[in-house]
Amino acid sequence: MSDKIVDAIASALHDFDLPDVETIVAGIDEVDGGVHIYSVLNDEVTFNDSVGFSAIGSGYWHANSHFMLSKYSKSVPEDKALATIHAAKKKAEDSPGVGRGTDMFILGPRPGSFTLKSLQLL
Repeated sequence: MSDKIVDAIASALHDFDLPDVETIVAGIDEVDGGVHIYSVLNDEVTFNDSVGFSAIGSGYWHANSHFMLSKYSKSVPEDKALATIHAAKKKAEDSPGVGRGTDMFILGPRPGSFTLKSLQLL
């Protein structure tokens, strides 16, 4: 290829904007047994251990408000945690673009184990 074509392709690749990517990464530290929560937005990583929860996407304000009003912390029992998480997700559905579908599952308590949790909310 000519240098001109290579430069044009390189320039187009360099200027290409990737869509935003958001995710939550959570897990248990094998060294100290502590639970850790990170949220990632593109190249920005936020450490959320101090608040004990994280929410992403267009409904994150609604979800975070529910967590705060529920006085959620990382020390709540598992059944209350799952119910609060589910309710926060339902609150987030008030935001445009948040779907109604919800899949909830837990990996653990040991590496390689998987537990499917089913919630029945009254």
